[in-house]
Amino acid sequence: MHVKVALRDSIAAAGAERAVSSAPRGALCEPSPELSLQADREWLKRAKQLSAGEADRAAAAAVAEARAAADAGDKFVVVQVDDVDGKALQTLAQKVVKESGLAVFALSVVDGDKIACLASVPKGDADALPANSWLQTVLAEVNGRGGGRPAQAQGSGTDVAGLPKALEVARAMATEALGGR
Repeated sequence: MHVKVALRDSIAAAGAERAVSSAPRGALCEPSPELSLQADREWLKRAKQLSAGEADRAAAAAVAEARAAADAGDKFVVVQVDDVDGKALQTLAQKVVKESGLAVFALSVVDGDKIACLASVPKGDADALPANSWLQTVLAEVNGRGGGRPAQAQGSGTDVAGLPKALEVARAMATEALGGR
């Protein structure tokens, strides 16, 4: 289920229960400012919980994909995850590099109209494939901007239609620099 839909439904149900249970019998209920503030806090709390859960599932899947790539003899992995923001991509990439030792390029379509990207390269491979150069080359395919250091770089783009070409370019550049498939 999409995070925003689950969040909206969860908060709406909680707010409706509170409004009905606190209303005087027979009265029409207008939300008070206190209820609105409380609902906003609950909305934010629930959003963080859903986002963290989604990011954890994406990281676990990326680590599994990286382990399979490492077992196949690859030196990098390019992963696409859905609705994971740049901050969560950073955590995902750190887990992949730490647990597999592979260079990773992660892309995520966020809110259907933005692509978040992150490149992370182990220190031993940063001379052959600097993350900032890898990122810039891929971002050109999605009308993006970003930057960083040779070990890690991040950015975003707006051309979601360019995603297939961006994935292809990310794989081709890593294959040329590091070998593998």
